[in-house]
Amino acid sequence: MTPNIYDIVRTSLAIAPNIIFFLPRTLQLEELHQIIESVQKDSEKGARDILFDVHILNYANKIKALMIIFSNDLSSVINYFLIKF
Repeated sequence: MTPNIYDIVRTSLAIAPNIIFFLPRTLQLEELHQIIESVQKDSEKGARDILFDVHILNYANKIKALMIIFSNDLSSVINYFLIKF
């Protein structure tokens, strides 16, 4: 059974308002666009707006992973994340 990233993101956002995903570097840009688009469509149907921020995590000039943050208040999540790490 292969996990469906779309269902994982939707379920996670239903449980918590702020989530951070570390995604593999092999994720295609089309897949990332589809994930963000599906979340935006769901937020249009719902009452709250979901914002996102994408970060490319690299080390020694090589991309290691992608980090995508979903939140209704990105500034507080990013500040918290930067302080903790």
